[in-house]
Amino acid sequence: MVAPPASAEPTSILSEYSSSNGVTLSGDWNGDGIDTPGLFVAGVNGGTNTFYLRNSNTTGVAHITLIYGNGGWPVAGDWDGDGDDTIGLVKLDTGNASTWMLRNSNTTGIADVTFIYGSYGWPVTGDWDGDGDDTAGVVRFDTGSVNTWMLRNSNTAGAADINFNYGTDRYPVVGDWDGDGDDTAGVFTWTSPANTWLLRNSNNAGIADNTFTYGTKGWQLSGDWDNDGDDTPGIVYEGQNPRPWHLRNSNTSGIADISFLYG
Repeated sequence: MVAPPASAEPTSILSEYSSSNGVTLSGDWNGDGIDTPGLFVAGVNGGTNTFYLRNSNTTGVAHITLIYGNGGWPVAGDWDGDGDDTIGLVKLDTGNASTWMLRNSNTTGIADVTFIYGSYGWPVTGDWDGDGDDTAGVVRFDTGSVNTWMLRNSNTAGAADINFNYGTDRYPVVGDWDGDGDDTAGVFTWTSPANTWLLRNSNNAGIADNTFTYGTKGWQLSGDWDNDGDDTPGIVYEGQNPRPWHLRNSNTSGIADISFLYG
């Protein structure tokens, strides 16, 4: 499987990936400063979801397996500012506000934080204001139009604290691209012979601060793979079992610095 085009709806992609052995994600699950793999598998016929999290960027099995929630789209972030990333779910409802259900530990249980935020769009998470905790965001996109980013600085119901337009008909990615402590917008597009990444170092309208090519199609994600304080790209090739992960430690063109199989 490969990543969806920007015009794809999250619910349709969730259904597709759930039937294809899950959705990949990344996070610092153990608070050691390094982002590592995760896999989300949605429950079948209303059953309970399962998360499989690994604490190293190496081939192997999950270090943490937990069940959480029914349906929804998986997200990850440091919701409480304690230094490690934990799981969450976003329930999407066309035409209505989304329900966010976040958990502060990577264990089975109920949501620690629940709130309504964002009209229908693609959920993103990040530390938008550099205060040490990750909060909600939504990116709205329509084919041929500029993406609208709506970011909130607390995990509570309310209006967006930050609104801007960035990226036309491209898939959104988020990371601390320059290591300054806050997460900012990026977009990704399939191009031949390699994918194009267009990253911005501030959450406002403008042109890319850094443009480079990396990877060939695949499911795109980002993380701090080497604990150097900035986020860089990764590609996961979904059509294989186990999945190949190819991670790069700089926001530049080149080959993977880390490669392994997981999920």
